[in-house]
Amino acid sequence: MDNAETPEKLKAYGEQIATIMTKKPAKPLEDEIVILDRATTNKDAKELVKLEDNINEYKRIQKDLLKTVVPKSALDLHIAFTNSVAGMIYSITGLRYVLSDPIKSLPGATAYADNAHTFWESLRNFKTFFIINNISFNVGSNGYKVFTNI
Repeated sequence: MDNAETPEKLKAYGEQIATIMTKKPAKPLEDEIVILDRATTNKDAKELVKLEDNINEYKRIQKDLLKTVVPKSALDLHIAFTNSVAGMIYSITGLRYVLSDPIKSLPGATAYADNAHTFWESLRNFKTFFIINNISFNVGSNGYKVFTNI
């Protein structure tokens, strides 16, 4: 946590969050719901293996968030966002079992929509935080790309 609050530090923090979110995954990812739909429609458990890439990307985001120095005023937002990432990991992990063990998949699958909503809402809360603190991002920067388009 960083107790020294300056506009420059808040902007740098925003850029760091945006950089975490814009880092390209090792290979292109498919939407979890598209994978799930295809797997259940075709009763093809091999499709669900593709969810591992999504889980690993959320784990990477979580790891990077946990290493980030956070301004005190953003701490609650940061914790909420980090927790929302954990929720996505939990939900997608549950989706992997939808064909092989539906009972095991139920908690994660049931929570997926709420966790996805919380994830995006937490990210949008950063945008509000930066607006309230009069922080703007340069056109073309990661902060601009992330916090302008959510």
